[in-house]
Amino acid sequence: MQLFEEHNMRLKSLIGNGFEENTLKGYKTSVKHLTAFLKTNFGKTDIEIQSLNHAFIVDFEY
Repeated sequence: MQLFEEHNMRLKSLIGNGFEENTLKGYKTSVKHLTAFLKTNFGKTDIEIQSLNHAFIVDFEY
């Protein structure tokens, strides 16, 4: 989640320079959904990026 938050901070600095506020809003919404998904399915608030695999992505997408 730290990487996602860092991404969003960088994106925020680019608003008005090729990115719109709605783009950041979408990423913030994704953070909320991913946080809830991790808590519900894994009982965690974060996960190592190396642990992400196709099954994780498909489950999150669903």
